[in-house]
Amino acid sequence: MVVTLSLALGACSSNAQKSSDKDSSVSNTENIKAESYQALFAKKFPNASSKQTQFLPSDGGEFVLCVYSNTPTAEKPENAISFFVYSNKESKPVFEQSYANATVNWISSEKIQINIVPGMIKKDDMGSHGYVYNVANGQKTDLRKLNSGVDQQ
Repeated sequence: MVVTLSLALGACSSNAQKSSDKDSSVSNTENIKAESYQALFAKKFPNASSKQTQFLPSDGGEFVLCVYSNTPTAEKPENAISFFVYSNKESKPVFEQSYANATVNWISSEKIQINIVPGMIKKDDMGSHGYVYNVANGQKTDLRKLNSGVDQQ
């Protein structure tokens, strides 16, 4: 009876350890992914402070939008941004851009919207400037065409 009880307790302990190892493995994988895009970001923008840095995962977490925004100064008053979209599945960046006076954000799990403020606005060029980019398939749609109901293929 004592032997049976010892074997049963040993099996439970072994299963608990396997479950703990599995949870630890999942956590380690998530940490490696975070280290991957964060390490790449640190290489691309070595002088970025935490106030200039944003890591925005997509819904579902397949992609991470990594954004560096400079702090406007008297010499450079525009809000310049540089960003890349990192694919956790492919473990590499899938899209990268830089703009002066722009913003970028997720609008769905696979699409980002880039809004660009033009330096000089012409009378006949009023409206949205920028585009929507599908990071999964590389399709780019101009905001003016999107707002007018015409989709760019």
